[in-house]
Amino acid sequence: MRNRFVALAFVLVVILSVSGLVAAQDPVVLRVWSGASSPVENAFKEAQFAAFEEANPNIDLEVLISPDYGTQIQAAFASGDYPEVFTVGQFDFPSYVDSELIAPAGDNITDQSDIYPSLLAAFTSEDGTVYCPPKDFSTLAVFYNTDYFEQAGLEAPTADWTWDDMKAAAQSITDADIKAADGSDVVGFSAGADRNRWLALAPAFWEEANRRLRANGLPAAKFQKNPGKPVPVHPSLGKELCILCWAVEDASPDDIPNALHNWEALAPEERWWLYTMTVATTGQAMQKGLGWRKALRAAITDNPFVKGEGLSPKARRELLGHSQLSLSL
Repeated sequence: MRNRFVALAFVLVVILSVSGLVAAQDPVVLRVWSGASSPVENAFKEAQFAAFEEANPNIDLEVLISPDYGTQIQAAFASGDYPEVFTVGQFDFPSYVDSELIAPAGDNITDQSDIYPSLLAAFTSEDGTVYCPPKDFSTLAVFYNTDYFEQAGLEAPTADWTWDDMKAAAQSITDADIKAADGSDVVGFSAGADRNRWLALAPAFWEEANRRLRANGLPAAKFQKNPGKPVPVHPSLGKELCILCWAVEDASPDDIPNALHNWEALAPEERWWLYTMTVATTGQAMQKGLGWRKALRAAITDNPFVKGEGLSPKARRELLGHSQLSLSL
């Protein structure tokens, strides 16, 4: 099975284009920012930067490897004074291109054949322009329950398994009438803890999407599998939906109507800001229930909705003032 990945890239256009400067020129100082990871990866980055400086004595790097990189780079963008070289996540890449925060790589990536095509595609715009050389990627793994496989009479997965093999095994486990420890029925595969929770969000999402389509003189749309024509909704709406998903990710389905009302009471600009702050600090899958994710849950899902008021003034101040940012409410 092909690995799924989450990719990062360094915006190295500036470095690559100035590396050919002659030694007689004054030293060039470039700021290089990246997020902190494991001690091993951090040490590897530092070694690569040192090797670059040794090979290019007329270039001095001011390196920042920070555990709070997401917040710092967003603050730098807001101020207009951001580093010449910085890491870009694949999910942030489209908005960086739209905002003209990064420049095309041009001929600076001399050998594209040495890069996995899927990684290069992650940092290629819709018009085919390559912007960033990818620096790494993270694979996502699928675990399986050996006891359930044995009870269903299935052999263990092998290295040549395909998605069809996994689907067939999942169906066999579902059909085997296996019971979990709590007596509930076992299904062969689940993409989430509670599919009904996410389905409950769909009507509100499409109501909001269609409201914006109509506001722009476009016809309303609906969910389709493999639509022949994409729905012309701005990607920022996906960020707003992400805020809602984070708010209810551990909530009871009974609490979702309350969360929907509170989410609808926020302006789009407020949702964008909340997304930016949340994804910068607690946007990873393993960061549920922490920091901004916890604040979203408390304000949007747990906070009682008062008809006619929307999100209560107190909850609104607590949520939007989480980082001491002053907003007009």
